[in-house]
Amino acid sequence: MSKKLFDKAQFWVGMGAALGTVGGIGIAIGTVGLAPYEPLKEPWFILGVVLASVGVLCLACATVLFLAHRHLEHHLASFPPGDQVAASPEPDQEASEAKQLITATRLLSGELEEAQDKLQVALNSQEWWSLDYRLPTKVWEEYNTRLASWDGPVHKAVRDTYRKLGELNRIQKRRREASYHTRQSPHLSPDERTLVGLAFSLVLNAKEHLERLEERAAS
Repeated sequence: MSKKLFDKAQFWVGMGAALGTVGGIGIAIGTVGLAPYEPLKEPWFILGVVLASVGVLCLACATVLFLAHRHLEHHLASFPPGDQVAASPEPDQEASEAKQLITATRLLSGELEEAQDKLQVALNSQEWWSLDYRLPTKVWEEYNTRLASWDGPVHKAVRDTYRKLGELNRIQKRRREASYHTRQSPHLSPDERTLVGLAFSLVLNAKEHLERLEERAAS
């Protein structure tokens, strides 16, 4: 805010100086070779006086803005560094954060969509997916911290979902390692079906939270 006041003061100084200069030229033109009081009938003189007067007003405005700038700087300087009043986010900054948030929600939703498809197939077939396949978590690893700063409840819903996906990935890793020694049955056990079903429900819930968050960010 202080910098904005200073920038505006500079603008009005320049405007006032320009108008004052042009007005002075008009006054000079309007008074050349004329007797006293005759310039009052000269258009150049009148125009010059008007422009010079506006220039003086601009300079006065610049003075007020500069004094306000100095006062605000002095006021902020009286606060300790950790206690200074937080400035409101600039509109451009808010728009940038909203854009980043929308991007994050869409990428996370897309990653969860891939996991959802894999879980749906497993529930329908009652069989595990390929031992070489790992449920995706790359986007979550990138946006985990930022999502926590944007929205706590949404972050919790998504975090719980990825924890369950991570648990399934760990089970598949153990099955893959065991397959080097003994053949692994592709069929889901009752406990495994329950686990996959829970993960599927968590994915749907997380996607709903992300969708609502995206709508709020876009509004």
